[in-house]
Amino acid sequence: MKPVLVLAVVCYGFCLHAQKITPSVIASAGAVMKTNNVSLEWTMGEVITETRSSGNLVVTQGFHQANLGVPSSTQQYTIEGLRVYPNPVRDILNINNDSGEALQMQLFRSNGELLMSGPLQKGYQELKMQSYIPGMYHLIIQNGNTSQNFTLEKINH
Repeated sequence: MKPVLVLAVVCYGFCLHAQKITPSVIASAGAVMKTNNVSLEWTMGEVITETRSSGNLVVTQGFHQANLGVPSSTQQYTIEGLRVYPNPVRDILNINNDSGEALQMQLFRSNGELLMSGPLQKGYQELKMQSYIPGMYHLIIQNGNTSQNFTLEKINH
């Protein structure tokens, strides 16, 4: 009887695992990706509710936002005379550059992929968006040390 009891306890011991809390995302869209020193955790379409912390444990309910910042050598403010419309955009994004100078623009997907980069001449210019899939995009328009960032929503026809 003792050998059976010992065998049962040993088998049960192999079935036990220590509880380990790892980051996970429960949302309509989102993920947790890790490498050696970097952890990217994101959700999309969730409302901000609250974040609780105790010691090293941080729990965010709803929209997941870590305390991370992107260092930049450029100032973030509005470039005088620059207008970007409509937002949300379907096919054509209108850009009016009445700043009196040529600027540089870059268009990124929400995942950081660079889609296009080039000069933005003075006056009116159209950016064709019909070939892009619906979603969120980031347009950055720069002049030297100054830049203005636009978050754009591309919608279906």
